[in-house]
Amino acid sequence: MYEEIIDYLRSCSEGASTGEIAGKFFRISNPGSMAEITVKNILSKDKRIFQDKDGQWHARSLKTSESLGKLPLCGVYILGDPGKKTEQIYYVSIWEIFPAPKLIWEAWTKKTESLSFEDRQALDIGEDIRTAGESSSIYSRLAEELKSRLPVFLSCYHENLLRTACARHGENFTDDSILAGELLTAAGIASPRPLSTGALFKSVMGHERSASSVLAQGEQYVECLAELINTLRLKGIETRLDLENKEKEERRKYFEGKKFTFDDISSLPQVPGVYGFKDQAGKFLYIGKAKNLKRRLMSYFRETDESPLKIQSIHRDSKEVVTYQCGSELECLLYEYRLIRKHKPLLNSQTEIGERKGSFSPVEDCIILLPHTSEEKVMSFWFRKDQKIQIKPLDIDLNHSEELLKEIERFFLGEKLPADSQDFPEMEIATRWVKKHRDSLTTVPVSRFGQAEEILDSLKGYLKEISQERN
Repeated sequence: MYEEIIDYLRSCSEGASTGEIAGKFFRISNPGSMAEITVKNILSKDKRIFQDKDGQWHARSLKTSESLGKLPLCGVYILGDPGKKTEQIYYVSIWEIFPAPKLIWEAWTKKTESLSFEDRQALDIGEDIRTAGESSSIYSRLAEELKSRLPVFLSCYHENLLRTACARHGENFTDDSILAGELLTAAGIASPRPLSTGALFKSVMGHERSASSVLAQGEQYVECLAELINTLRLKGIETRLDLENKEKEERRKYFEGKKFTFDDISSLPQVPGVYGFKDQAGKFLYIGKAKNLKRRLMSYFRETDESPLKIQSIHRDSKEVVTYQCGSELECLLYEYRLIRKHKPLLNSQTEIGERKGSFSPVEDCIILLPHTSEEKVMSFWFRKDQKIQIKPLDIDLNHSEELLKEIERFFLGEKLPADSQDFPEMEIATRWVKKHRDSLTTVPVSRFGQAEEILDSLKGYLKEISQERN
């Protein structure tokens, strides 16, 4: 009913009288003191609604289009096992939150038929035993499902667990997310410890309810999220900006004693990039990449009782943050790898800086053209079999290209400069990314040409097309 009244009041530029609201929404046909008391008692509970000096009722205008009810929110339920030497995910499901909990997608990521009865009980699986699908296809589908959605996780630990698992399979999803702990804090509800789906349900709903299957557990979790968001609306926290402003003071404690502030992070652009946290001595603690620099950096400093050790270390030991804006995801991937390889940050796992095992089939010799942070340029990525990848910014206008012609001659037609062993992971990362996105890339097919002049002419043609599209 509240949402219907809100929508109605926002459609009334002059507001609505008590009698009008009483008759339309409460079926009170004879307005009077009783109607006045009834309407006021009900509407005063919603901070989005107010009464002006003339007694007319109004709904506060939305500050942004980021209404929590309109955002593509989804609840992500994860069944994981933090007790193993290697933390594992057994099950993931994605749910619509509004207008009612609805399963979008689910998958078992680990085989559970081999688990002992005790392990199944500890994981709260019970008799719900499943056989997992192929991990690579599961995480590829999961990343695709989350691509255009804003996920809400039970905890920072769960988000980090899923993000790490996706990264192992070469998949990334949005840097933007919300935690149940953030919603609890904004709603003024104490976060239970340890935080679990059952504990969350009891805190939000006020009573306990058992769930006999993982599907029921996921639905229970999403019901809590819906209730929390509705509670926030009644408190006047209706948009994403309202939520961030509510958390602002809570977040400030994480920035005490640092060379960067909450405002420094919140003012970052929402663009791809690479970032690094440094300690007091100026050494890198951690280096990462982001599709959205602002959202990714903000995610390190938010209210949660379930922080992985890496984030706890960043809270405690980081003194400085540096960022580098990129024009594309591929640029982020390669610069991240090169910086990790160069600085060997303490908190980056060895799998991120060590060599990968195995082999891969390279792409044909080519130049890939991707966006640059400047509209006047493009970023080019030069691929030649068994040679280190070259990243080179190019002006869209190549009127003076004599030096570029010589460089093309040296890189593609001259004697090969063999990549060293530490270049292998970079080549694998880039090749995998290019093959995955090849249908949407602007590619100069170098392998088809025998002369540097032909390569340059083709490159100019593609740059001219890009220039025309931008204009």
